[in-house]
Amino acid sequence: MTARTASRRPAPRGAAKASAASGARASRSSKGSAAGTRSRPSATPRASRAAPDRRLLERRRRVARERARRRRRVLLLGLGALALAALLWRLSSSSLFGLSGVDVQGAGHLTDRQVVAAAGIRVGEPVLRLDLQAIRARVERLPWVAHAAVVRVAPSGLRIEVTERVPAASVASGGRHWLVAADGVVLAGSADRPAGVPFVSGVPARRLAPGVRISGHGALANALDALAGMDPALRRQITGVRAASVEGLAFSLRGGGTLVYGLAERRAAKDEAALLLLRHARAARKEVVKIDVRAPGTPVMQTKNATVVEND
Repeated sequence: MTARTASRRPAPRGAAKASAASGARASRSSKGSAAGTRSRPSATPRASRAAPDRRLLERRRRVARERARRRRRVLLLGLGALALAALLWRLSSSSLFGLSGVDVQGAGHLTDRQVVAAAGIRVGEPVLRLDLQAIRARVERLPWVAHAAVVRVAPSGLRIEVTERVPAASVASGGRHWLVAADGVVLAGSADRPAGVPFVSGVPARRLAPGVRISGHGALANALDALAGMDPALRRQITGVRAASVEGLAFSLRGGGTLVYGLAERRAAKDEAALLLLRHARAARKEVVKIDVRAPGTPVMQTKNATVVEND
């Protein structure tokens, strides 16, 4: 009776509270466990997204490293080029590359000293700093020089190659005789009439000097043009030139007679006609008085006691 009564006695307040707290903790634990169980399936997508992110990041790092390496290479190459340029500049002004000598080729009427003086260079100056185009231009200012070429010769030399003008005729002006090239450039003057070139008479007087270029128009220019393009076989028969006018251009022939030429056009046909008539006169042993080839299709030859008209 006593024992049954004791079992029905209510539990103390502290024990009830402890029991309630324990139940609450158990409930929260079971909820947390359930929540953990429900959240596990979402962990796999996060891991799958993290892997591509890491690969992309690594790729960006590799690209950045490669760009940095390229920049370093460009910088090093630029510094190397600057250093090389500075070294070459220093060497170009050193005595190791001082001009040791000048070789002049092609000069005939000019001396080597005249060409070097016109070039404006001196032995010992830095050969690598020489302006070859400027040297060529200075040499070509010489009246005798038609063309010039300037090249460096290793290790420290220079070669100047000149092509000289050829005298085509001589003219008289100002009490002197002047050699003139086919392009109208006056080459040199002398007190006496130069030998070996035809003398052009009847030219209107004007002031001439070495280096002056005669105008491309007029009687003298026409005579020079005709002489420049003349057949060498006919040119050897010419001893003198009269150029009082363009239309009146005439040549004195070796052995006597006159060749009336006129304008310096259709030169090949005129030269051929003149040579043909000269051969006919020589074969017939006739003395030529005048040959007129101004109309090369119907040239006329006058000999003593005869006149011959040649037709094509």
